[in-house]
Amino acid sequence: MTEEVKQPTNNQSNMIEEQITPGLIGLNLNIMHALDMHMIEDAKHNIYKLIKNEHSVLINVHKNMVALFKMKIPRERREARLELEQILEKFPDHLNALADLEHIYRELHRFTDADYCRKTIEHNLDGKNRNSLQNKRICLLEQGYAILIERTLINERTVQLRITDLHKMLNTEYERSEGKRRECLERSLHHQMQVLRNVQNANEDEKVDGHILRKGSSLQKFQMADELSTNPLPHVVWIFYFAKALNQYYDSLENISKLKDGMEDEMIAVTLKAIKKFWYITQEPFRVDMKTFVARSYAYIGHILMKRKRLINSNSTIPELLEIPELKKKLLNDPLKASKKAYELMPNDVSVLNRFGRALWNCVDQTLSTKTKLQQLYQSEKILSASISKDGQRNWFAYSSRMVVRKDIANLERNDKIAEEYLQKAKSDGHICFKSKTTRKDMTILAEVCQKLAKFP
Repeated sequence: MTEEVKQPTNNQSNMIEEQITPGLIGLNLNIMHALDMHMIEDAKHNIYKLIKNEHSVLINVHKNMVALFKMKIPRERREARLELEQILEKFPDHLNALADLEHIYRELHRFTDADYCRKTIEHNLDGKNRNSLQNKRICLLEQGYAILIERTLINERTVQLRITDLHKMLNTEYERSEGKRRECLERSLHHQMQVLRNVQNANEDEKVDGHILRKGSSLQKFQMADELSTNPLPHVVWIFYFAKALNQYYDSLENISKLKDGMEDEMIAVTLKAIKKFWYITQEPFRVDMKTFVARSYAYIGHILMKRKRLINSNSTIPELLEIPELKKKLLNDPLKASKKAYELMPNDVSVLNRFGRALWNCVDQTLSTKTKLQQLYQSEKILSASISKDGQRNWFAYSSRMVVRKDIANLERNDKIAEEYLQKAKSDGHICFKSKTTRKDMTILAEVCQKLAKFP
């Protein structure tokens, strides 16, 4: 199977090139507005883990992000400059490093060095040869990757959460107050609610050209890089993260579909694109350095087919899926095979374990036997626990998933003692979610767990 190649026109390529703005500083990443040193150190620690564990093709964007975080810490700003200069020693035309280094040089009043960076950037942006085109594509791909993974580094809803906390404090003062002070606080509460709603709206995806995309989103960057040339992307790793960005876009569509009708066709199209890209990776000739990404691709395919089975079944004549015989014969009827294949390839990979555990939980809705349901839930809990044992500090997806699994085990268990034990365990997972990267959905589930626990003597 070969990856589908688009044929961009000259006008399309020129329009894309005009929109390229090198540098990670200009992406308006959340970390650039963080004031909490602990948050910055956590994000930096996570990037060092990625440098150690991820593919070497991502080394430059990881180092660039480390430099970005170090710029936030006064005593480490010199190290930030050195990090970027080290990238340029090996890759003199690295556009993102050049742009960020230009910014640092201008702050240091090293205008000659800054002007050199600017001239090198403009030379590459104006260039039409193969190397210039490759540099522009890598620039976009690294920007897309940086936006994509930032969600796992820090909480993108920090501002919203802080405003919410302030609202609670104001509300407490309002309840205690009387007279004019109470009236002033009432007006403050009203205006603050407006601020909170605006921040929530800003965090939601906006509609651009018929597609619901955040301006400057990771998917937008990957699409621009893909459309810039008829050649395949520089490395298969970028195709994997392109597929992840598509998968993330589906989540945005799913949220909006609850408020707006007519999203199903686009949800199907995005699902197919993501599956095809993940499948393309699994069909690449075997290479040891790509084994992790092949396993993760199988894990995502299994999770997508299991989670969206109703959506796919309701459109069983989709020609794109039918073009892949193995998907039609094996995986569509039993999506768990893909997850098991991923687990066989990489039984110790956190991403594989998380997707396999979640896919097992999704199986429960399609199982009639209570005994089988419990077996699937216990296996899911075991897999997710293994994931947390590998990475227990920032593995929010695993904690959130395990909380739901343990709650469902308690619901199905006839033994009250075991049921209470699993509710306590679910409460513990929920407490960890509450202290870290929480969501409204997680808090709703945690509230349900606490309500059920209250019924026990």
